[in-house]
Amino acid sequence: MWDGPVSNWLAACDRILELDCDVIVPGHGPLTDANGVQAVKDYLEFVVCEATSRHEDRHDRRRCRRRHQSGVLRPWLDAERIAINVDTVYLPEIDSSNEKRTNVIELFRQMAQIKLG
Repeated sequence: MWDGPVSNWLAACDRILELDCDVIVPGHGPLTDANGVQAVKDYLEFVVCEATSRHEDRHDRRRCRRRHQSGVLRPWLDAERIAINVDTVYLPEIDSSNEKRTNVIELFRQMAQIKLG
């Protein structure tokens, strides 16, 4: 999700699901099946929905990330990736301002804070 747009990721999930494969070999991570792809798609749709809702409530990206790290995503492996994912969804997908993406070092710092709790 580093570069987005998330709509491409969702379209890729749909395409993979259309293949009706028994085993899927992702770019990294363990072998999976359609359930694994559907779980990723559901997660991405959740992030888009929640980030859009928070943006409409005038929450900035940092506040949106804090909301998610506080419990909803705790059970997920690599839940700290919400820092990157919210940033990717916010700009430019739901916020067409000229605001720049958060720099990579800051994103890693935020991920570390989330990971360490």
